[in-house]
Amino acid sequence: MTALKDKRAIITAGASGIGRVVAKKMIAAGAK
Repeated sequence: MTALKDKRAIITAGASGIGRVVAKKMIAAGAK
């Protein structure tokens, strides 16, 4: 897993308005 890449993806998605979806996926992946 690339935490840095994931963080950058979240920031980029957030700027696009998809931050919530990405964050939800990350939380789900982290909970697994």
